Amino acid sequence: MITRAEYAALCVDIYHDENYMNPRDFGFTLIHSKEFPSGLYVETYQKISTGELVVVARGTEITNWKDDAADFNLGCNKVPGQYVDFKNYVNYIRDTNPNAVVSITGHSLAGAYVQLYDADMALYPDPKHGQITGETFGAPAMSAVVWNNWGLGLENKGFNLDNYRNFNSYLSVENVVRTGDPVPAAFWPCFELGRTVIVPQEGYTGLTAHSSIRYYYTSRSY
Repeated sequence: MITRAEYAALCVDIYHDENYMNPRDFGFTLIHSKEFPSGLYVETYQKISTGELVVVARGTEITNWKDDAADFNLGCNKVPGQYVDFKNYVNYIRDTNPNAVVSITGHSLAGAYVQLYDADMALYPDPKHGQITGETFGAPAMSAVVWNNWGLGLENKGFNLDNYRNFNSYLSVENVVRTGDPVPAAFWPCFELGRTVIVPQEGYTGLTAHSSIRYYYTSRSY
């Protein structure tokens, strides 16, 4: 089983900046990575002790205009092209490792894709790709994006605007949100898809996305 702290550590690592930690120091090895023309960057890690696989997507890089465009699309309640790449990549890892337990994680923009994947698999499952465990950190709330793009799928399962929140009980993703985090707050009054865990903001003074995910890892206040 992958712990929240391990998911957070992998989300720190994928930024490849001054906060970089060697995955082997916390029991993981990198087995695959890919950067897409859409700007999406993903890595797949294996937990050495159990063989479990984790697909990690990188959140917004402010200097990457393709990430900025994806953020803009989410703000307009559209599904970015990066999500299609994320979905196809996760399914590729699942298809090529049929006996492995696979989960997904991401911070910020990447956490949006984790929520979307879980909702996608819940609404439009196929024999090969059902729902899997997901963990997000500081992710934007995706309820409006899913409603505006996959509303017919929701209605076919008996959901409407009055009972939409009940859809969360069908989802596998868990969202860790720091109080005061501007990314989830920017999508208010929308809600995260899945279960939400609130992390107190005590002592947080960072201003960047990278310092934000580092705080999620170091605070351990959940």
